[in-house]
Amino acid sequence: MLMRASLPFFLAGVLAVGTQAPDIASKTLPPIDFARWARFVVRDFFAVQPYERVVLMADPSYYPELLDAIRAELLEAKAVEL
Repeated sequence: MLMRASLPFFLAGVLAVGTQAPDIASKTLPPIDFARWARFVVRDFFAVQPYERVVLMADPSYYPELLDAIRAELLEAKAVEL
């Protein structure tokens, strides 16, 4: 007979043994379309106009592809990066 105090520990042990954790490492995420996101940020979200001055504050080690795509989109929009 289980004592009332040990019941939660018993149930936790049964649940831990009875269920498998999902293998997240084996799942791959779809690739990120950085050009599409850059177009959205520059054209739609901020609606950058020609010769508008823009200051970028970003960590170049965090998604450098996105930063490059945003710079390319700013160049295409004829914005002035400061």
